[in-house]
Amino acid sequence: MPRAAIYTPSGARAVANLRFYWTGWLSGGEQFPPDLPAAAETCAAPWRSDGISGDTFQSSADMLQILCRVDETVAPSFFAQRLKGRLQHVLRHGGSIIKFNRKLSVRSLDDNKRETVEAYVVHQSDRSDYVDPRFKNYLNDIRFVNDNVDLEAATVTGRGHYWYILCVALVVADRRWPVTRNENFERLRDGCLCIATKKGAAISAVSIMPDHIHLPLRGNIEHSPQEIALSYLNNLSYLMGFNECWSREYYAWHVQ
Repeated sequence: MPRAAIYTPSGARAVANLRFYWTGWLSGGEQFPPDLPAAAETCAAPWRSDGISGDTFQSSADMLQILCRVDETVAPSFFAQRLKGRLQHVLRHGGSIIKFNRKLSVRSLDDNKRETVEAYVVHQSDRSDYVDPRFKNYLNDIRFVNDNVDLEAATVTGRGHYWYILCVALVVADRRWPVTRNENFERLRDGCLCIATKKGAAISAVSIMPDHIHLPLRGNIEHSPQEIALSYLNNLSYLMGFNECWSREYYAWHVQ
C-alpha cells in the first residue's frame, strides 16, 4: 500500500509572487464590442474564485491584454482557459458573440530576470563562507548546469504559446536536517532531474546547499506552482528516507 504524501496542498504554504500576462486576438477580422470593459468587470469576481486577480486591462480593436496576479494553485493552461472562457460567456449573455483565434499567449511575469536567477543559483557556493575550501569546491563540482535548456523557449500547443519560467526554493525543516553527506547531495541533485523528466519540466540549473535547494525551470503548463513544489517536496523527502526533512513553507516565483 503506497504511503500517504507528507506534503499536501492544505499542509504546505507558498511564499509566492506569481503573475501571468495574457494576450488574445480575435479571429476572422472581428472586433471587440463596446461592452468589453463592463464584461471584464463582471468577470472579476468569478476570476477571483479561480485564484486569478486582474491588475491591468487594455485592448485595441482586435487584441486584448490582461495582467493578473494568480494563486500558487493556478496552472498556465487553467489560467488561459478561465480567462478566455468566462469573458466569452459574459459577452455571449450580453448578446456579443466573439471568437478568439488560437494564437493566444501566456507569459509568466516578474521583476526577476531569467539570467539573474540562473546566475544566482549557479554561483551560490562561490558566495558562501564555508571554512573548508574543499567543501566549497565539492559543492561547485556537483552543481548541475544544462546550457541546452532555454527557459525562455515557448511551450507551443494547439491553444497558443506559453512562457512559463518558475523558480522554486525548498528549505530544510528548522535546520534539523542539513544535507551533510556527499551521497545525499548527489542523490538530491539527480532526484531533482528525474522529477523534472517525469513531470514534463526542464531544469536549467540545480544548486544543492546544506540548508536549501534552488530550482529554476520551465514548467509543464498543465501543472501549477503548487503541484510542482509538492512533487519536489514529496519525492525528495522519499529519497531522504521518507522523513519530513523539508520545511512546509516553500518559495515560488515567476521569472521573465
